[in-house]
Amino acid sequence: MPDEPNAAATPDAALAELQTRVSRAEGKNAEYEKLLLDPVFLQYLSAKQNGTIQPSSGAPATPTKTIDLDTMSNTELADYILRTAAGMVAQTVYPVQQQTQFAGIKADIEKVAGEHADFWDYKDEMIRLGRIHPTMGAEDAYRLAKSKPGTRKVVSGDVPGGGGSTKTPQPKGFDAAFATALKAAGMKGGQEG
Repeated sequence: MPDEPNAAATPDAALAELQTRVSRAEGKNAEYEKLLLDPVFLQYLSAKQNGTIQPSSGAPATPTKTIDLDTMSNTELADYILRTAAGMVAQTVYPVQQQTQFAGIKADIEKVAGEHADFWDYKDEMIRLGRIHPTMGAEDAYRLAKSKPGTRKVVSGDVPGGGGSTKTPQPKGFDAAFATALKAAGMKGGQEG
């Protein structure tokens, strides 16, 4: 009989302890998600994947912590496995996702540029609009830029009244125009292909 009151208190105490552990794990999970989805971290991973960041040749900046899986509790082990898997997935998926998005944007721009001869005349305004509205498509950006008065730049060959005697050769092809637009926007192009 003396064990019954203690036994009744034990499930409540165990439940409270488990609820505390769950809330801590949820808090850690949210923190790890925030860290994994941080744009700076994702850009770093992308740059590292593309080879623009070289791994350091010396000792790591922070000492690596050795992990003893045998001494971890089940919760700690599950948390460690989830963190590791989420990091591996992010390292694999994000560069592929970024390349796919870049290829889609490039194809969209190429299509719209092929449909409208004056497409590149509005590139500065379209870039500005793209920074303000990153989900805007090329067709919408073109139409919006074209509708704004005073946005069309006069190309050296289109000087009113006949123009000058020297003409600057314009880049040929979509890739040259696209690279020029990205350079003007201060952005780095993706993979060539």
